[in-house]
Amino acid sequence: MTIQTITPEDLLRVSFKRKWWILASMVLCVALGYVAWKFFPKTFKSTVVMTIDNPRIAKEYVKGLSQGPEGRYNEDPTGVVMQQIAMGLTNKSILVPVLETLKPYPDAETVSPDQLMKRLRKAVTFGKPKDGVGVAVSYVNPDPFMAQAVAALLATKLHEDSLKRREGIVETTTQFLSIELERVKGELDAKERAISDFKRIHMGELPQQMEANLRTIDRLQTDLTNSSEALNKKEEQLAGLEKSIKEASDLGPAVIVPFAREGRGGDARPIDLQAIRLRELKQKLNELLGTYKDNYPDAVYLKEEIRRLESAPHGDVSQPTVAEPAAGKVGGNGGVAHRPTDPYVRELMKERSEVKSEISFLKEKHAHVSRQINELEARIQRMPITEQGLAVLLRDYENMQKGYQSLLDKRTNARILENYENRQFGEQYRIIEPANYPEVQEPPTLLHFLLGGLAVGCLLGFGSATGMEMMKIGFRRPEEAEDYLGLPVIASIPSFSSAMSGIGMVQSRALLAGPVMPIGAVGDAPSYLGLPKRGARFTYSKRGSLNSGGGLPPKFHLIAKWGPASLMVEQYRVAATRLILMTTETKNVVTLVTSSVMGEGKTTTAVNLAYILAHDLGKSTLLIDCDFKRPMVHEYMEFSAGPGLGDVLHGSEILENCIRQCDGVPLWVLSSGSPTVRPVGLSGIQYVKKILPELKTRYDYVILDGPPVMPLADVNILSGMADMMTFVVRASGTSQDVAKKALGTIGEIPGAAAIILTQVEMEYAPYFTYAAAYISEGSQMRPQQSSSNTHAGGIA
Repeated sequence: MTIQTITPEDLLRVSFKRKWWILASMVLCVALGYVAWKFFPKTFKSTVVMTIDNPRIAKEYVKGLSQGPEGRYNEDPTGVVMQQIAMGLTNKSILVPVLETLKPYPDAETVSPDQLMKRLRKAVTFGKPKDGVGVAVSYVNPDPFMAQAVAALLATKLHEDSLKRREGIVETTTQFLSIELERVKGELDAKERAISDFKRIHMGELPQQMEANLRTIDRLQTDLTNSSEALNKKEEQLAGLEKSIKEASDLGPAVIVPFAREGRGGDARPIDLQAIRLRELKQKLNELLGTYKDNYPDAVYLKEEIRRLESAPHGDVSQPTVAEPAAGKVGGNGGVAHRPTDPYVRELMKERSEVKSEISFLKEKHAHVSRQINELEARIQRMPITEQGLAVLLRDYENMQKGYQSLLDKRTNARILENYENRQFGEQYRIIEPANYPEVQEPPTLLHFLLGGLAVGCLLGFGSATGMEMMKIGFRRPEEAEDYLGLPVIASIPSFSSAMSGIGMVQSRALLAGPVMPIGAVGDAPSYLGLPKRGARFTYSKRGSLNSGGGLPPKFHLIAKWGPASLMVEQYRVAATRLILMTTETKNVVTLVTSSVMGEGKTTTAVNLAYILAHDLGKSTLLIDCDFKRPMVHEYMEFSAGPGLGDVLHGSEILENCIRQCDGVPLWVLSSGSPTVRPVGLSGIQYVKKILPELKTRYDYVILDGPPVMPLADVNILSGMADMMTFVVRASGTSQDVAKKALGTIGEIPGAAAIILTQVEMEYAPYFTYAAAYISEGSQMRPQQSSSNTHAGGIA
């Protein structure tokens, strides 16, 4: 049985079977519970009920320091009190005054203060009272007066500690917020300076200057277009002037001017182009200043040009003069031939000089405007990067500003709350019920101890009973044996102790094992190991009971003879009937009865099956004892050991003289022989194999009481002779693996095979019989209650 296979029916069965054990466990545990109550220390508990009064100022005007929308006022007052009590019990400022003032523990001088505080914390409990109003603080002590005093003092100390703690929290919070506010303010100022420096460095590239830059570029583009057009016109004009001057110079007449004395030569005075240029620039500057401001780029450029020309030296010789001597011949009178300067040409040359000056100015203006446009375009291209950098600075600044404002609000609120707490306008502890005087001791009471002992007894009794059942090895139900071994179970023989009065479990096992087996020693077979048999024979007293100094009476082993109406015999009848049904097609059936190990009831099963086949079913039956190492058939049948097979092999007897018949029953027995001539080894088995074919013809059934499978190899030969094998297994005694291994050792069985379970518990075996039997003292059976039941394969 395993935990997984336990069913409620199994538990009920175990409970009924072990009822006295369970009852004894319950009684013992109840008694132990009473003794424990006697020695258990008695305690008394005093309780004080506290609550928190609402603040005297509306909570909408004063906010706490928590994260909730309403601060600490959003919390449950009862939960707040319980949290504060839990924190207070860890505070030495509360526990130490209580211990020093009241001294609730007599052994305070021998115990350290820390241990005393642990005991005090463990003795204090808190929770909601029965009516649900406030918080109940309780203290447990063996002295009821001390319990009341400690509970009252604890309530006072908890109230004082709550006030001090709140004031300290508010004061510390205010200081912390002030320090943080100063730090954030410094960071905010530094960030403002960083933004100002950034704007100064990137002046003209700021996002808000985009529109102004675009308008300036548009204006400069217009100026650039105008200057380009003017430059083109001036260049065309210059080309025309050059052409006119050349044509006029080629067509004009030459005049002989006398050299030295003759005539006055014309004064050759140079043309002052620099002065003309200055006049033109000043005229244009006046025109621009009439339209634009002084900082207009063209006006600034003209001022720079005028300043440069004024600072330059005068009298440049490279400039043309009014009258130029022409290359000519020298006259005979010592004069030189000159080409006279035409006023028209002179005017053209003057105009050409002005045009060249204007072209030079327009080119410089064109280059200057182009540079301005390129610079503005570069600024516009750098604007996204500048905008991103400025956005980062502004974002950080805004976040710092929000944090600063939040800290400022919190500090203001903290200062208000500090005044609020100092003036005790907040919530206050109030005692609803003062500490009571305990008159009744605290649980566990005597009833608790008794009920606890009863519960422990039930658990211990049921648990131990179930454990003992689970520790049993082997098969418990016929279904388990059939499923595991793969053979049908034709009978379940109950234990003798459960089916008969006056016989216990030990005697039942002795009946199953054999008349010379020591009671309770179901296991090793000393004769198989070559050792003398252990234990003395059991005898009965004058009243027929078992004595430890002798053996069991012979009649108790052949139960089919002395107890025909018993439950065991009824099951043997079932087994015999099913054997007949399983071999209906075979005549002169040879049946081998064996088991895994010694002590499973193999010989008991063999002799009872043989007796029932002969006596009840009228079949001529021969029972052969093939267990030469431990022959027991003659003991069961109350025969002498010889003559038998050993005597025949020794030659001292013939086979016919060794086959003995039971009185009044068609049952013949062939024992193993006298102890001195008992067959050794396989010689007896070989002789049985030799004589078995001839013996089969004489009898309807031949029963072979073979040796156990595990210690010997004889069964392998005997199984080949049999038409059917009956495998005896002791329930809850033989391991399942041992039985499986034994069947595997036998190998393939030529004929039919079946299992007979012995020592089966009553709840797993049929318990109805056909009639009542009466057993008297010594030789008569005691009456047993029985009723009729039809069993599978039974006799009607």
